[in-house]
Amino acid sequence: MMRSDSVGHLGKAQPRVLFLTPYAFRGSGVWTFVTNLRKELETQSVETSLPDFTARTVPSVLKSALVCVNTFTSVWRRRRSIDIIHCQQLYLQSFVACFLGRVLGKATLITVHGLPPRSPGLRGAFLRLVELLSVKICNTMVCVADSLRKQLGTGTVISNGVRVASIRSAMLPRDEVRRSLGIGDEFVAVFAGRITQDKGCLVLFEAAERILISGEVRLRLLLFGPVEEKIRALVSSRLRQSQGRYTYMGELDEPWRFYGAADVFLLPSFREGMPMSVLEAMAAGLPIIATPVGDIPEAISEGKTGWLVPVGDGIALGKAIVAASLAARREEIGKEAARVATARFDLSATTRAYLSLYSDLIKSLRG
Repeated sequence: MMRSDSVGHLGKAQPRVLFLTPYAFRGSGVWTFVTNLRKELETQSVETSLPDFTARTVPSVLKSALVCVNTFTSVWRRRRSIDIIHCQQLYLQSFVACFLGRVLGKATLITVHGLPPRSPGLRGAFLRLVELLSVKICNTMVCVADSLRKQLGTGTVISNGVRVASIRSAMLPRDEVRRSLGIGDEFVAVFAGRITQDKGCLVLFEAAERILISGEVRLRLLLFGPVEEKIRALVSSRLRQSQGRYTYMGELDEPWRFYGAADVFLLPSFREGMPMSVLEAMAAGLPIIATPVGDIPEAISEGKTGWLVPVGDGIALGKAIVAASLAARREEIGKEAARVATARFDLSATTRAYLSLYSDLIKSLRG
């Protein structure tokens, strides 16, 4: 929803928000965050827009420059119909948008979902400079996890949230999903997100293969999300070699529709903030096996809502999967995960926090 008028709008109750993100693929937690927050804001009569100008067909070296040019153009064209520019991540796109926003007298906000690994050399120095300048130039910075705030040394924490009721209502019946996927009484583990090394997917394959070789558990692995190009061939090979024990479900907007078939959710990441995929799985009532990175330990209590395993340890991950398959309390743990998701990570609370922040930003602009 967008309007062209801007004169006097700051005196009205609700702001008009332009969302910007460098991520166009739906497997991204950032994309999910933006999409869901926009939906909730619009139920509160907040006008939002999200231009889609990410170019996948150009060489990667040119993508950042093209995104920045298109970002500048998008902000300029909407200068009379927006009050707040809400960026994602401390990337060059955010610096460009916040710089122009400040020139135009708009409120600027960056939500930080995670920090990338440090690149060496001049590239790393440049990216670090972009991060520092982005922090300096925006009006407000939000971190989705307290661990990120501590790393950056500044910012307000607003945890990610998910649409708990919508997730539960969208889930298909367990027997129906299992029948459609040809699953009998196997123990089903789910991974959803970007299928990358950074998300621990190679560690996941190592753990699953150890289990299949040992025969301790009749494991079935369901994978949702976009596959990282540099491990695409390896993933394809593992899928073929699994003889149907691994199923790639593709990139789905609502992977949780199939979570009724699952027994546990896996996320052996090397780095995270507060991952949307974990919160979605908790809302669906799944126990979680994850690594204790970012603010995951804030959501996952050992033996209560799931289990935590060391980063990069395929043996420990495999043992945790086997233990989960034998856990008499697994259903109870899943119910507790759902209760925690409802009490602490429902999107309604996240939306209220952002509405309050938007209001404060508008008031500060008005002096």
